[in-house]
Amino acid sequence: MAHIKAVAGVAVRGVLRNVLHSGTSGPTDPLAVFQYDLNFLTNTYKGGTQPLGNNTLDGRFLRDSGNYQACYLPNKAGLLVSVGSAGIRRTDAGIWLYPSVSILGLWGADLSNAAWTKTGINAVKNQVGADGVANTASSITATTANGVVKQVITSAVADRVMSAYVKRLSGTGTLEFSLDNEATWTVVPVTNAYTRPFIVQLGVTNPSIAFRIANSGDSFAVDFSMVSGAMNGQLLPYGYLVRSTGTAVGSFSRSTPWALNTDNSPLFTCITQPFAWYWQGRADRLGGGLFVSDGAFQVNIVADGTIQYGGKSSPTGQWKAGMSNLNKVAGWTNGAGIAKFSINGNPPTSTSTLLTPNGTHFVFSSNGSGGAAINGLVERAAFSPNYAPSDADLMAMTAP
Repeated sequence: MAHIKAVAGVAVRGVLRNVLHSGTSGPTDPLAVFQYDLNFLTNTYKGGTQPLGNNTLDGRFLRDSGNYQACYLPNKAGLLVSVGSAGIRRTDAGIWLYPSVSILGLWGADLSNAAWTKTGINAVKNQVGADGVANTASSITATTANGVVKQVITSAVADRVMSAYVKRLSGTGTLEFSLDNEATWTVVPVTNAYTRPFIVQLGVTNPSIAFRIANSGDSFAVDFSMVSGAMNGQLLPYGYLVRSTGTAVGSFSRSTPWALNTDNSPLFTCITQPFAWYWQGRADRLGGGLFVSDGAFQVNIVADGTIQYGGKSSPTGQWKAGMSNLNKVAGWTNGAGIAKFSINGNPPTSTSTLLTPNGTHFVFSSNGSGGAAINGLVERAAFSPNYAPSDADLMAMTAP
């Protein structure tokens, strides 16, 4: 039997509201000296501009060559908000960074559609969705014990994740998910507010999106149901949310927020000389890149919890994976081999072999294919040319 596990859904409103910082800096902000400061939490940008909703070539800090599909993403309050099909994928929680992954299933919020087979279930599209908009989600109500609503998807064998935003409308009985056309059921946690529980199945062919309600009369709201694939090896719910309709979504576009030599971004000019940098954010993945370049500006997360910059690795365990963990990393290079970097207030790691900065671009958490995606978000980043912070400054600006 294929391995299946249920993972407690993260309460969209609760956890993000508790863990995401406001981004407000005090009068002793150690980043005040930086020439360029991109605060995605507050949507403020020192030394340049970062318009949203388009990808115009106008000298802004970052453009996104990968985004060509609209989606929904959480804001700091945990409400899902619509993000357009051009420009960086940002909410007031930060820039969200995920690879390209296939999304399977039709009518993911309208379980009254004929694509769903219903046995002992009444489904009506009449609920406020996880985005707070009326009549965008469905209620499913059991008319018999163990009522089932499901959709079977034709797809080759692969490791899969089934997820949905759900909340209890009435009753006290269980709600179960199945990915294997009812061969195996898993009870998932449900509250009176929208959460996103999920289950994982390895090596499944023709997966299903199936819900079973134990008690007759119990009712649940369902929104954004989907089956997705692994994100660079991680079997977690896909970060870019789409309400599928009658056409399969298929492979969803990755994000590639970059500073390119031909875009007139001041950030690209900055990194071609001695400079200092700062990164703040969260990530589920132990892997990927904070900054990825075709030149020497490479800051990578390694599976053992180290950060690698200029070919030098930090001590293990300084990086903390998981969206509840805020990470801060800062460093500098003199352009002649010497570089230092600090993680979460720890003493800096140094190297004397960093190549002179070069290349044609650098990207936040992407190498063009999405393989460097961190499966998380960037809250703030800063850059300054010809600046080498002291060890004390590096530790202060990255202090938890």
